[in-house]
Amino acid sequence: MTYRKEYMKKYNEKKIEIRRNFILKYKSERSCEICNWNDHTEILQFHHKELTKKKFQIGVSSYGIPLEKIKKEMIKCILLCPNCHNWIHYKGRFQINRERKV
Repeated sequence: MTYRKEYMKKYNEKKIEIRRNFILKYKSERSCEICNWNDHTEILQFHHKELTKKKFQIGVSSYGIPLEKIKKEMIKCILLCPNCHNWIHYKGRFQINRERKV
């Protein structure tokens, strides 16, 4: 691998690590906004309050996105434990299905 490629690889890995650590620190200072669960904050999930304003999912796939964009997207979200997050989506789908009489 050339010096330039090696440098860019390390540079990108460092940027990804900074974003990952920022998100993990953010989660570590919070708990589920529904049930207050905070035993393993690293698995808290971002839930967009308004789906129509969602630009991207915050998580492993967002580590390549600039930190300022991630911060702006995080403002649109609440943090939920996996259980509460699943219930919100389940209830949302159930409500839609009941309205459609499916």
